[in-house]
Amino acid sequence: MRFLSILALFTVPVFAQKSENDPAVLQSLLTEVQQLRLAIERSTLLGTRTQLALSRLQIQEQTATRLAAQLNDVRHQANNALAERTRMSERLRDLETRSGHDANQEQMDSMKHAKYEIERMTAEEQEYRTRESELSGQFQAAQNQLAETRARISEMEQSLDAAIQQLLKPR
Repeated sequence: MRFLSILALFTVPVFAQKSENDPAVLQSLLTEVQQLRLAIERSTLLGTRTQLALSRLQIQEQTATRLAAQLNDVRHQANNALAERTRMSERLRDLETRSGHDANQEQMDSMKHAKYEIERMTAEEQEYRTRESELSGQFQAAQNQLAETRARISEMEQSLDAAIQQLLKPR
């Protein structure tokens, strides 16, 4: 209790003094509060922008991963169609070699079916190659978007580091 009464004796004169600098002190405090408010607003906006950039990055990574998987599937299917066409072409050559000029109806039907299958597989392979080309372009565009987003995030990180360094400098 004694401590509080001593403290009260010293603080009352401090508050009771009227300073000629009161308007300057108030202006200084007001300026400081305004700067603090601006710093908080910038920090909030930067945090929001960072979250948006990270969300965009995640979505773009998912898109690129999905496109890469689709591209691999289409390439696999195109290669399977090519292998099947090659196998069917070899079968047709074998049928033609064995039958010669005097092929019976069964051999003729087999050769006709093999030719049809070769044409069908050629068209199928071409469709896969066209789709592969489309997916390849989409995948490349997705990769470019990813690179741009990563570069933006890196720029944001550098700006943040610079701002932190500026704050840490002695005044």
